[in-house]
Amino acid sequence: MNLSTAICDDDRKDAEILRDMLLKYSFTHDIDMSFDIFIDGNSLKSRYTSPGIYNIIFMDIEMPGTDGITTISDIRNNIDRNLTTVFVSSYPEYMCESLTVHPYQFLQKPVKPSDIETLMNDIVTDMGNIGQHISITDNNGDEYTIYVDDICYIETVNSRTRDLAIHLFDDVLNTRGTLKKMEQKIDSDKFIRCSRTLLVNLSHIHYIKNQTVYFDNRLALDVSIRGRKLLRDMYEKIEIAARRI
Repeated sequence: MNLSTAICDDDRKDAEILRDMLLKYSFTHDIDMSFDIFIDGNSLKSRYTSPGIYNIIFMDIEMPGTDGITTISDIRNNIDRNLTTVFVSSYPEYMCESLTVHPYQFLQKPVKPSDIETLMNDIVTDMGNIGQHISITDNNGDEYTIYVDDICYIETVNSRTRDLAIHLFDDVLNTRGTLKKMEQKIDSDKFIRCSRTLLVNLSHIHYIKNQTVYFDNRLALDVSIRGRKLLRDMYEKIEIAARRI
């Protein structure tokens, strides 16, 4: 597991102390973690341009300019609704307000190593149990940990060279492999293999019109008659099941 982590705190010393505790945890538990430090919310938002750039954000609340709660609200509403956020603040009175953006946890400064140990154990366990993340190495050799739910579809670009394109909600990752191995890695009944070259996430289908599947991020994909029928049948079954709940 590779966890891309952002720490946003206008007190750089506090940010570096937190980073060092997380680094120690990653070494102890054999987990790859990468870190970027930001001193204000606007610089973080400028970097956060597509879902999955960061798996975890440790966010201070009271900062010059845009406060931490507003920053996370903007990212959740416009970029990455699945973001895991941990608020870190010296002011416990912000805890109730922070719940409006659904953080994973609220830590009070000064943060202790035992706090990080407990928190990260929970995060790693949750990520593993719900099968929410998979690790992908792109064609440049960069490793990403991405949310499975952020995948709209995966297509085989070139079967001979085993080139795949993973179409995320707001991005595309190019990697090598096969759809069969991707199916095994994802292991989710939300994904339907509708042809030899397409693996589609049913949960992101907005509607199907004629030969075109439209996703909820306005992405459009043309599929074969057979694939369209399979997707429509499975999609309708999910809709019927959802109405019964």
